[in-house]
Amino acid sequence: MAKKKQKLTKEQQEKALKEKRVQDLLNVRDIENNKLYTKDNYIQGYIRVMPVNISLLSNSEKKRKREMIKEKFNDEMHFEFLKLSKSVDLSEQINYLQNLAKECDNHLKKMGLLESIRATSRYSQQGEMVENQYYYMFRVENKDNHSEKELDDKLHDFINKLAECEIKAYILTDMEITQVCNLFCNPTTYVEEFELNEYVTSFIE
Repeated sequence: MAKKKQKLTKEQQEKALKEKRVQDLLNVRDIENNKLYTKDNYIQGYIRVMPVNISLLSNSEKKRKREMIKEKFNDEMHFEFLKLSKSVDLSEQINYLQNLAKECDNHLKKMGLLESIRATSRYSQQGEMVENQYYYMFRVENKDNHSEKELDDKLHDFINKLAECEIKAYILTDMEITQVCNLFCNPTTYVEEFELNEYVTSFIE
């Protein structure tokens, strides 16, 4: 009698998905010329999208912005979207506030600066300050001498579409690709999943 397959819990499914994506990302043979070459003969390129702050826009302007982006990328599905979050290093900010406090002669201002230092230190120790980073990964099969150009064309076409929507983005360098691999596997980071209609607007904050 065949044994019934046990249904995975939501937490187990999320863990299995993340492990699979980590293995996919770490399927690395080489990183050069702003590209990642995989062991199974694919070439991958990465685009980082800078967050868009629309807090000063009206509701109708926000809606129009989102709809414009969705329309522009409606037929664009050949990529993987990653939202990675990491703890922010606040040491420079703390040092800056400490220097201000040392040079401050006004008692009330100095007390305010000291309170800011304490609050920032608490955030730093508890890891509550995070930075969201948004990436698109494109890949092509490494079939011949034209494969790298095919990937370059995909990356530049996508960046041009983003620029038409007034969104800043750039292709990652070798060092930045390496950092993304490390960031993806760092236990202090996490990856969020999105519905298909959210993958192009989730970087709008």
